[in-house]
Amino acid sequence: MIKGQQWTPKEDAKVVKYVKIHRNKKWAFITKQLEGRLEKRCRDCWRHHLNPDINKGKWSNEEDNVLIQAHTELGNHWVEIAKRLSGRTDGQVRSRWNQTLKRIIMNNELPIPGGQTKRTRF
Repeated sequence: MIKGQQWTPKEDAKVVKYVKIHRNKKWAFITKQLEGRLEKRCRDCWRHHLNPDINKGKWSNEEDNVLIQAHTELGNHWVEIAKRLSGRTDGQVRSRWNQTLKRIIMNNELPIPGGQTKRTRF
């Protein structure tokens, strides 16, 4: 097992190649093609980094508004919130909230959707 080592471009290419062939269903087989990598790590690498459907671009105001509204409704249920944001992963959503939006809302720099006016503890 390769523990703590970054993925190489060669390994990334293998994951992409085998997902194209087997779709994202045969992780046990795909893992066997990557010596020392675990099935869960291969799947996570695809889901969070290599999948071409992932939107890695700048966050739009519309996406921020959807995230804020969804967080108001759902709390820290990142997977459910990500379902409302096409192309964004749950990790991206959580990071956007924790690194940017939470601070902006706490400093009253952005209106809170739904007419809330008092500060809410996150």
